Amino acid sequence: MLFPDQMRTLLTFSRNQRKAMLVIFLLIGISMLFPLLITKLYPEQPLVVEMITSDSLHIQMNHLLQTSAQKKFSTSGSYQLFYFDPNKATLEDWLRLGIPSRTALVILHYREKGGRFRKKEDLMKIYGFQQADYQRLAPYVRIGDKTNDSAKHVQMPVITASAGTYINQKQTSFRQKIELNSADTLLLMQLPGIGSAYARHIIRYRERLGGFYAVDQLKEISHIPDSIIQRVLPWVSIDTGLIRPMDLNTVQLGELAIHPYVGYALARLIIAYREQHGPYREIADLQKLVLVNEQIYRKLVHYLVVNPVKHASRSQ
Repeated sequence: MLFPDQMRTLLTFSRNQRKAMLVIFLLIGISMLFPLLITKLYPEQPLVVEMITSDSLHIQMNHLLQTSAQKKFSTSGSYQLFYFDPNKATLEDWLRLGIPSRTALVILHYREKGGRFRKKEDLMKIYGFQQADYQRLAPYVRIGDKTNDSAKHVQMPVITASAGTYINQKQTSFRQKIELNSADTLLLMQLPGIGSAYARHIIRYRERLGGFYAVDQLKEISHIPDSIIQRVLPWVSIDTGLIRPMDLNTVQLGELAIHPYVGYALARLIIAYREQHGPYREIADLQKLVLVNEQIYRKLVHYLVVNPVKHASRSQ
């Protein structure tokens, strides 16, 4: 065989050989393009190295303290009242007092920067400190009191937020009884078994009555269990001079109708009698009304008066 024919034979590829070479070239091309494709799909992320400074470490420590203390008091769902010095109270103390963690941290930061509480009203200067929290805590603020540390640990009633009542862990004792017709919500909450919700019910009923004339009237408040009332009775007193009576000859229908012992039907009858027979001369005139029995009269006599005015003469 001539040389040109031999070279032609060597350089000639069969069909299968050509297919194999094509596959090889494709694989080579793909392998060359693969790194570029990976770079496009998954760009490199810059390596971020966080520098831990003293400030950031302080913030992290505060966060850890806040979280642990917050878990402690959020699980119990309660807060506790005790005497405290706002210049010394810790984060845990503020949380025990029912102050939100964010506001407590603001107070601690204020003190770290040199801030001082010179009087209890200064608490209201703290950003986020609520008026309701101030009214609740103001009686327990003891600024610069040397006995504060020992007084702080005196057992006080614990307020349960869900139940709205005090749970006394020790027998409550008072130096003097609480007067029901002048006591505010905060004072009523010092009574055994009475929390903010029950205190509001007492004041609301007192306003509807015009004042209490007997401690047993607390039993008429349907929202408070009798077991709580029995615990309260030995610790309360009544000043009947604080009752706000209504004048039978000037009282209006709406004012009479909302009184717990009157109601709309009896209120209309009282006004109708006055319009028909003229001004009442004495409270005993109520006994002439068909809806006023002896029991109702004994209750109403504490809340009604006939003021000395010039009454028109009765029609004959």
